[in-house]
Amino acid sequence: MHLGPYKILGQIGAGGMGEVYRAFDTRLQRDVAIKILPEHLAGNPDALKRFEREARALAALSHPNILTIFDVGRQDEIAYVVTELLQGITLRKNLVDSVLTWQKALAIALPIVEGLSAAHSKGVIHRDLKPENIFLTSEKNIKLLDFGLARRTQLVSPDENTSAPTESALRSEAGLVAGTIPYMSPEQVRGESLDARTDIFSFGCTFYEMLSGPSPFLRSSTAETFAAILKEDPLPLSITGRTVPPELDRVVMRCLEKNMDQRFQSARDLAFALQEIQHTPISSIPAEKPRREVKRAWSPIGILFAVIVLLALSFVFNIAGMREKFTAGKSGHRIQSIAVLPLENLSGSTQQEYFADGMTEALITDLAKIRSLKVISRTSVMQYKDAKKPLRKIAEELKVDAIVEGSVLQAGGQIRISAQLIDAVNDEHLWAESYEREISNILSLQREVASAIAREIKVQLTPQEVRHLRETDPVIPQAYEAYLKGQFYRAKGTEEGYNAAIEYFRTAIEADPSYAFSYANMAAVYASLGNFGYRPPIETYGTAKEIAQKALKIDPDLAETHVALGYIKANYDWNWQEAEREYKLAIELNPNLASAYDNYAYMLGIQNRKEEGYRMRTKALELDPVSLSINTNLGWTLRNAGRFDEAITHLRKTLQLDPNYYRAHVWLGQTYEVAGKHKAAIEQLEKAKALAPSTPFVLAALGHAYAQANKKAEALEILKQLAELSKRRYVSSYDVALVYAGLEDKDHTFLWLEKAYKERSTWLIGMFADQLWDSVRDDPRFTDLLQRMNFPAPKK
Repeated sequence: MHLGPYKILGQIGAGGMGEVYRAFDTRLQRDVAIKILPEHLAGNPDALKRFEREARALAALSHPNILTIFDVGRQDEIAYVVTELLQGITLRKNLVDSVLTWQKALAIALPIVEGLSAAHSKGVIHRDLKPENIFLTSEKNIKLLDFGLARRTQLVSPDENTSAPTESALRSEAGLVAGTIPYMSPEQVRGESLDARTDIFSFGCTFYEMLSGPSPFLRSSTAETFAAILKEDPLPLSITGRTVPPELDRVVMRCLEKNMDQRFQSARDLAFALQEIQHTPISSIPAEKPRREVKRAWSPIGILFAVIVLLALSFVFNIAGMREKFTAGKSGHRIQSIAVLPLENLSGSTQQEYFADGMTEALITDLAKIRSLKVISRTSVMQYKDAKKPLRKIAEELKVDAIVEGSVLQAGGQIRISAQLIDAVNDEHLWAESYEREISNILSLQREVASAIAREIKVQLTPQEVRHLRETDPVIPQAYEAYLKGQFYRAKGTEEGYNAAIEYFRTAIEADPSYAFSYANMAAVYASLGNFGYRPPIETYGTAKEIAQKALKIDPDLAETHVALGYIKANYDWNWQEAEREYKLAIELNPNLASAYDNYAYMLGIQNRKEEGYRMRTKALELDPVSLSINTNLGWTLRNAGRFDEAITHLRKTLQLDPNYYRAHVWLGQTYEVAGKHKAAIEQLEKAKALAPSTPFVLAALGHAYAQANKKAEALEILKQLAELSKRRYVSSYDVALVYAGLEDKDHTFLWLEKAYKERSTWLIGMFADQLWDSVRDDPRFTDLLQRMNFPAPKK
């Protein structure tokens, strides 16, 4: 059964107001959830009204703790809403299966309140908050569900986006008490006007149940339950037999006040109260201790003696010179390379991981602009998140002299970063400091940390680098947080991640149209969607170019913008001179930007400038040594240079990093193929297909290998699979042409290559130097096609 483009796969659950099904989105190739009205309510105008209200309420919200809506529609009198598909259990199921400690309950409660705060800021109140409508995903995220009773309200003032709605709050429909009885507020029971404080009461009921076991007002009958809500006060948690901090007890009791004016007046205020319990106030948090042990060889007496000696020597020696020697380490070596390990998220909420990761990347970006310092890229350092390896081992693997590690905490509009610098070679603690700013001054905080690190390691800064680290503008908090979320999802490297990243970057741009980073990264994501075959390149690269040009106007010196433009000019415009100019400029602006070297290397490689390409790729790998994509790309570079044995060895080492990285299997399989090892080639490509069964370029690579191994029937079957797949998603004509090239069917090969040319298929540019096309290279049509893409005529 289909509803529009959605193929229904099976029912997930059902309730009085809706049925939920698992479905497959044939356009975007992803699993989704579809909620439809049950048959007995399909003709009920009130039910349809409520159903549509939920869709509108969800559509108005965008928050990691609220179920995301993708689409709405109607077909054959069936109304449906399409949302993200969640894996996990409801809070109700969790409460049945286990007893929560107050710490665990608090960790679940905070994301709930943050979701409510986001909804209230948009003028949406839930009106039916209960354990059944709170979902704990398998990824340990919290989601608010079922906004079927939600209502839109007007805010107190247009400029006060976080205030609770008041006089314009909505009433329940005539004759209908909205909500679930044990979790209703007194005003709901009385049918009075409702506002955000109603959700706070329902949250209090839910939180009380999480902490104590029984619901605070549930009685043996509906009438008794109503009476309890209106007249009875629940027992304090401190006398229910559960161990709960007194402060937490007071917060819950305040949520359950009968009088709305005596409750928390906004979910945001409630969140602050809970955060104060979870963490001591941010201004009094001491600097965090190192997360790993650093070697300490001195006793307290020894330290005292050393202080006395230092004081005495200060009269004889230049203390600054001594400090420089100390910073250089016991062996006197200079620190010339550094890695910033993922900053620890101290919020206690997984929902803040994006923020900690973003702060890590920002610090890397600022340090990376220092020309005399080698700084390891984000991709590689993120491999060590939560790693238990000794610092010296990490430094050896990343080939750096020093490590920066620390923590980040965001609370109440304040940001605190604690960082420490460690000489990994000698296991010496060189420096530690904590910094605190308002979130609007976050760029100043980041650059102050980077400046301190540069100062401590005595790195030479150019006037331009000094100016960069000193000049900062305030940011708009909503824009910057949306930007960080965009980066978080972009790093996933999946179609779903790219789509989510675009939406967050768009939100960031709407909030702050002057922040060039949002444009530059959004442009790169659009280009990636076209490059990796998720969407037709002709649909994405034009948008990518337009957005990149906007970034360029805002900040012409942003290296990331020039990388994106180089990528577009090479992969889509086929303007090799302009692409090379952009890549060189990016490297000049940020000599530690691994993606600039990596993309430049590919452009050089496809032009048969093999040695130059190899040098650029090895430089990219030096800056990002455990990046799966760059390691795999180096294998491609070695293969295209005819260095098959080296390519095979390197790609096998890459697969030791992650045996499930299917792109490495593809590149290894193609290397075996051009080396004449057809059995090994097919073995690797079949592994890739098992890992990514619906990826067109994987199927095409396997089809070509089958054909070259005289497995014609299997190659033709691959062509059928590509044809069937094209009915559900974009399949590049290049992929079809590759299989025909393997079959040495030249007419069909060039028929599909012409289609690929019109599509501006990204992979076409690789043909000039790729041995996989040797079977058709002597055909005049091949030369003609390459020349139309601005390549010189191939040498014969």
